[in-house]
Amino acid sequence: MFHSDTALVMIGIISLLSISRVQAFSLLPTHVSAPYSTNYRNFQQWSTTSLSAQSQASSKTKLVHIEAIASAGLTNEELPIILSAVNAATDEFGIEFVTDNFKGSCDPAIAIPGATGRVLLLSLNNIKVADDWTDDDERLDVFKTSISQQIDALVGHQIEQPVLVSVKPTYKSKRGTLISQVLSGIVQNEVKTYGLRDPMVSEEEAESATNEARMSPAIHVEIDGAMVPDPSTKEENWDTSTILVFDDFVDSSLRERLLDVILKRDESYSWDDKKGPDPKRWERGGLADTPGDEAEGASCWGLTEDAINELCFDKHAAIVEVEKKISDLFYPEFDVSRLPEAVFGQCVSPLTANAPTYGDSFSYHIDADPNQTPPCE
Repeated sequence: MFHSDTALVMIGIISLLSISRVQAFSLLPTHVSAPYSTNYRNFQQWSTTSLSAQSQASSKTKLVHIEAIASAGLTNEELPIILSAVNAATDEFGIEFVTDNFKGSCDPAIAIPGATGRVLLLSLNNIKVADDWTDDDERLDVFKTSISQQIDALVGHQIEQPVLVSVKPTYKSKRGTLISQVLSGIVQNEVKTYGLRDPMVSEEEAESATNEARMSPAIHVEIDGAMVPDPSTKEENWDTSTILVFDDFVDSSLRERLLDVILKRDESYSWDDKKGPDPKRWERGGLADTPGDEAEGASCWGLTEDAINELCFDKHAAIVEVEKKISDLFYPEFDVSRLPEAVFGQCVSPLTANAPTYGDSFSYHIDADPNQTPPCE
């Protein structure tokens, strides 16, 4: 928390630890290339023309359908539930869902440390009018999104963890390639496509930082613990909530430079902080970082959209310095990343700030807990 006369400014740097020995995260991008309704209408138009042409050409021609190919990390109890959800999604498109050649589920596809490795591979077959379709074709997004939404609705009720859905056009296995390799490749591609594991600091910078004196916590406290089931093996492990306290992590010089960035305090800066937050930089209700009652969080002053974009996308030496310090605490055991947009959606930025003023009330809470904060619609 940084003081600026009567106005207090606090910066929150929300980081995702992408690699962990014990903590797993799911890979569920929320990005859709075009509105669902638009894609659905386009599919209906294409489907009607396509199927009509195919049936006229030959009565033996199979209609377009989605086929279940294989999965990883799913239990025998979960599989029929998940496949039923896929069937419900394909019914919305009026196409058949086929499981005749389904290879069942193999071990979790943990190609990236920390990933749950729960993958479902589907194939959109007999799309002869679109032989130019590729694995990353945007026209597949509507199927992937609809099916993912059906499965997501089961999480916490009939299944414990989300499932990464991949829809490929007319999938054919390649000689010499194991299905487990294909499923692992899906995880790797998802991580790369949606920036789920982009380090804040380059490897060269991280290695140079380790040559300096590494900070050690002044206080290390475990405040509670519980037996937590591993999402892959279902085995229970003892896990604790830990607090680390570092002295002088942000010194006076860095504090002032961070304030310069947040307030956009340059030679032309003339706002009197005693008047409260600068309305050109801040807006009431600009930050709500706790789930539940939105009205309560709306009383907080947060940065404007332009200020947030400037904070996140422009390069600031003070921000880079903080990111290097955070990365150095965990290197080389962990890669530290900014929170990707694909995790919570566009409404949650990786960097933010608020301006607490007289009369505001705040309480202890957990930032960016996936179990508490649902993705944006």
